[in-house]
Amino acid sequence: MNKPETSDLLQIKPNSLKASGVSSLHLKASPAFNPVRSTRCSTSQSDSRKPQLNRRAARTIPSGRRVVVYRITASGTTFAGNTSFPTSNTFYTPAENFSLLGNLVVEPRINAQNSTRRNGPNSREVTFIIGGDRTLIAGGTLRYSTHTWGHRHWGGLTLGRPQLDTAFVRANNRTNTLSIGADLQWSRNDSSNLFSWRSSLVNAPKQILLGGATIRFTNRGRRVSGRIEFFGNGFIEPAAYAYVANFTGVRL
Repeated sequence: MNKPETSDLLQIKPNSLKASGVSSLHLKASPAFNPVRSTRCSTSQSDSRKPQLNRRAARTIPSGRRVVVYRITASGTTFAGNTSFPTSNTFYTPAENFSLLGNLVVEPRINAQNSTRRNGPNSREVTFIIGGDRTLIAGGTLRYSTHTWGHRHWGGLTLGRPQLDTAFVRANNRTNTLSIGADLQWSRNDSSNLFSWRSSLVNAPKQILLGGATIRFTNRGRRVSGRIEFFGNGFIEPAAYAYVANFTGVRL
């Protein structure tokens, strides 16, 4: 187990729990790159023309009906909080550093049964499979999908499972990015979105409830990079946990 040397505290700012649109999460002492930021295309009020998109860039984010898989390396840190649930007053201390291989799956939108959802239709469905430990014992191991059926990519069952959209997913073809924000209203219903905060046989994985990720596509969609910031809660003993990682990868 890699124990972080730093003792810096991580804190969620009060605006992290906004319900409208993609949440804006800020971590104390984190890089300037904000991973969970709304990336809707916008124009100046004085310019009524439609934004001009770079046609080549517009093809950088995978589209169509195909499932695209990237091999990624994720490096980051897990954190333990001092409250029973992630809130704006939670302070986090580093728990374990990790560097793990994994897969990133990008696919077209999957139909959802929660048609009254407030997070809107997803531009794409995204699944992170980080770490090869299916039991999620190793610290830094993560399983996350923006749709409950996305878990089929790592062996999760779909038969009899409700089709739920549990996240905000927005595409920006000008910056070639996908922005993902967990929707707390629905993320509670997906018990398969999990991460391991510490390498141990006795520590249960934590359910992802808040946070998100940004994915940047380059080289006409052949390469990806980005950042993940997720916040979770324990199934048995309530507590707050965080997962922060940067990743890079290539298309398989």
